[in-house]
Amino acid sequence: MIFLVVVLLSCIPFLFLMKNRRGEMANSAILFFAAAYVFYAGYCIGDDAIPAYYVWMYFAFIIAFCVSYNFAFKVFKGLGASAEVYYNDFFSKFFRRRIRVGVIFCYISLSLIPLIYPEFKLGLLLNPPEPDLAGVFGVRFEVVETNAFVSLASLMKQLLTPFFYISLFGESRKGAKQLLLLALVFYLEYVASGYKSRGQLIVSFFPVLFYFWCTFPKKRLVIALCGVALLPFVMLLFSFYEIYRLDSSASVSEFGVWSSVDHILRTETGFVEFVGVPLIQSKAYVDLWLYMQWIVTLPIPKFIIGEVAGARINTEISEIILGAARGSQGFYIVLPGLIAEANYIYGPFFFWVHAATLGVLFAFLFRMFGTNPRFTFLVGYIVGLAAYNLNRGGIASFLPLVVNQLFLMYFIYLAYKLRLIALTRGNIALRGNA
Repeated sequence: MIFLVVVLLSCIPFLFLMKNRRGEMANSAILFFAAAYVFYAGYCIGDDAIPAYYVWMYFAFIIAFCVSYNFAFKVFKGLGASAEVYYNDFFSKFFRRRIRVGVIFCYISLSLIPLIYPEFKLGLLLNPPEPDLAGVFGVRFEVVETNAFVSLASLMKQLLTPFFYISLFGESRKGAKQLLLLALVFYLEYVASGYKSRGQLIVSFFPVLFYFWCTFPKKRLVIALCGVALLPFVMLLFSFYEIYRLDSSASVSEFGVWSSVDHILRTETGFVEFVGVPLIQSKAYVDLWLYMQWIVTLPIPKFIIGEVAGARINTEISEIILGAARGSQGFYIVLPGLIAEANYIYGPFFFWVHAATLGVLFAFLFRMFGTNPRFTFLVGYIVGLAAYNLNRGGIASFLPLVVNQLFLMYFIYLAYKLRLIALTRGNIALRGNA
């Protein structure tokens, strides 16, 4: 009952943001992000372990985000208009079907490289490994020698990511081809790494749901009802997978639907109680200078310049909560959530600055990419990262991706802008000479 009240109160400022019909795709993006925020940050409200100050921080975060987003969305109106013109010109000229197919082929080929080099493992495609969570965590903090070819392939795939999602838009209106292509990429990445989390599964396939939501507005009620009906069974599968990745002898018959729903709800939202609140109570804060240094150096490939000293927020938070040094036995990365992370970065009096910063970032992203229908899958990918990664793992699980993976998209916009400025100055000079 308390959660329903939280949902209703949370809807008021978010609905205020979605009054602008011009930003239809942006409205949908805000809707999914808001739903995820309310679930991950608000589901716990009402529990005895959640202090009263967390409740007002929760609502203050929403208000700061909404005010900031609304203001920045208006400020970036000119940017959005010019981005729509520049991107339409670029993709209509240089992104015809043959190019789109080539981009998809290259992206899939780059996903195959870890299975070919430095170790040939293509045979695993027919005999995939069982999910090995312990193995993944075991090697996460090991010192691994960097291979230049593998690093270059990873960088190329990273830069190609937005063009892959843009290429998906032109393949089929029904979404079947896109679903198969995303499933293929997901499977290749799973086989290469030996593990994929349920969060990665959600982010991988969310663009298809977002595409249907934006492309068929008259069927949104049907989509929503189908989602609600299937949700318990999805949670059952997630619960089974969570146990199976630790014990491959587990059987799906051992799990009940409602017990699985309860387990997933506690697992997905429990970080507020066990990580978020203890972090706030610890009165530990980041070195703000190192945090800014981390942000500034994000676009620079680390295999070129090496690791740069800077705040590693999630690692620092994990050390505080676990009381163990990174790399030591039993160490792992915990999920702080947005509110606790905001308090860790800016303190108890200025935590709302984190929400305001995110509001500006979202307004910028959705103005840049949220008005062009061919960007539907790309925006869906961004929203999936924001809804799942950002709400749970914080800024460190979101910002590097939208900065680095979208680098070439920003470059295209900047190139068009500089070209326009040069042409304008050239015309002025010609008129002056005349």
